Amino acid sequence: MSVILQIQLEVILIIRLQLSLSIVFNRSFFCLFLRWADTMTSESTDGKRRGFDHPFLQACGMFLGETMCMAAFFLVRWKRRRNLASAGSDTSDDPFLRPRNFSPLVFLPPALCDMTATSIQYIGLTLTYASSFQMLRGEKDESKIK
Repeated sequence: MSVILQIQLEVILIIRLQLSLSIVFNRSFFCLFLRWADTMTSESTDGKRRGFDHPFLQACGMFLGETMCMAAFFLVRWKRRRNLASAGSDTSDDPFLRPRNFSPLVFLPPALCDMTATSIQYIGLTLTYASSFQMLRGEKDESKIK
């Protein structure tokens, strides 16, 4: 095996390890953060302290954040198209800017299923310990696919 190929394989292994560790850290932190949000209390208008127990609101907040990623995608795409137009380049050469002929509603059923599953998971988190929730929730981890 050549030295260059061996170095490339080592780099790929290091990247996979870093990606796996970052996924474990981020998901564990997110789980603990959600559990901490469930323990928060505030004083209501009648003077009693009440807990925050709204898993559907937490799921909506998460999906709002994911929607902001889509807004960032469209902003980057708009800026790229604008820069190419000001330079006098043809935007049809760039695969990122080519128009796509499909209905965005094709993403609605999977998004609704994901929203439902996430909400049910957050209900489960309010009913159990964070460690049990983390072990039992069944990850869809892309790093496990070879």
